[in-house]
Amino acid sequence: MKRNTHQQQIVFNTVWELKGKHPTADELHEYIKPKMPSISRATVYRILNQFVSEKKLQKILVPSGADIYDCRLDTHLHIRCNNCGRTMDTDIPVIKDFIDILPKSPKYTITGYDIVFNGLCAECTMRKAAAN
Repeated sequence: MKRNTHQQQIVFNTVWELKGKHPTADELHEYIKPKMPSISRATVYRILNQFVSEKKLQKILVPSGADIYDCRLDTHLHIRCNNCGRTMDTDIPVIKDFIDILPKSPKYTITGYDIVFNGLCAECTMRKAAAN
């Protein structure tokens, strides 16, 4: 994959520039396109998936929404605003051995989890309070 080194660097740098914003692949593509008009959406997806498999980025599965990417690799939880749709890190503590306390099943082996809480971000909460 030597020919895509420049593209890989731009994708990786862009995720870091947007740190904390948890962009989708499409949002990353739109952000990168002005800097590199020749980059395709498929290339961005392929590079992101490569970085996830290499454990350089985290892919967070968002129910009823597009998956998001995070350069923060530690285990942490997220909240998605029901109003504006932004996904943010939470300060909710992670249960360290969560998988270990789940009942065991011969039908499957749990290897990880993604938890995304739903609610309102601080700005939307304040707007809602001001409107009432």
